[in-house]
Amino acid sequence: MQMNVEMKYAKLFNGFRCYYQHWFPDKPKALLIMVHGLGDHIGRSNEFVSFLGCKGYACALYDQRGHGLSEGKRGHIHSFDTWLDDLDAFISFSKNELNEDVPIFLIGGSLGGLIALNYVQKTGKKIRGLVAVSPAIIPTIAIPNWLRKFVRTVGKVLPSLTVDNRLNWDHMSNDPEEKKALIDDQLFTRRISFRAAIEIERKLEYVMTLACRIYIPTLMIAGAGDLICDPVGAKRFTDGLSSADKQCIIYDGMLHDVIHDVGRKRVMEDIENWIAKRIVKQ
Repeated sequence: MQMNVEMKYAKLFNGFRCYYQHWFPDKPKALLIMVHGLGDHIGRSNEFVSFLGCKGYACALYDQRGHGLSEGKRGHIHSFDTWLDDLDAFISFSKNELNEDVPIFLIGGSLGGLIALNYVQKTGKKIRGLVAVSPAIIPTIAIPNWLRKFVRTVGKVLPSLTVDNRLNWDHMSNDPEEKKALIDDQLFTRRISFRAAIEIERKLEYVMTLACRIYIPTLMIAGAGDLICDPVGAKRFTDGLSSADKQCIIYDGMLHDVIHDVGRKRVMEDIENWIAKRIVKQ
């Protein structure tokens, strides 16, 4: 199978200049759009993308605004809707570049899962199916009330000021090699701006209300030992979905970053099998 790979910069129709990767095989089964999490970047997705590419899928992924090699101050966003606009622009760009009439599936991890849920609630007709990986629905990072008030107050004056995002490396993966690679990764940012934190929290306040407005096939997956985003959130969200085609898989012994955890091959296979079964469904 011939694979055409592009790793470039593109200026999307909304003006966003992003770094992206396109892994397009000949005659792809579907176009998979991937949205990474907070602080992350697409350079960490090679194993997952290679697996899906070998199965005949076209994969399109990009560094979100304020992340990786894309433009924007690290960890900063003025409005959550900007991330949604960027995703919409990237989907259009990738679909045009592929030049194939194939179904589109959206795969969002962690914060990318929250972004994906908000996106399909608004424009679900473009997407055949959604896979939310360890979605940020019920974050477990304890933030004292005084700190919340401080962030909201200072965020009005210094919105782009960044602080540590309080991520614990030990809560990401059980794989020691993956954890070391993450710690040494200079593109993975641990900073988040006051404004970004406010915008994310605003979306989290009513994220559960989105479920009843999502009708497309949806797969929610999470690690049972996730200490960053409570897997209970994935379960509850699945229960509330209006879609008749919904499934939630919780993996025993796995932490937050299931795509980079011990036993990740099973997770990848489950995602691929789920998508494959829905390609033929109209």
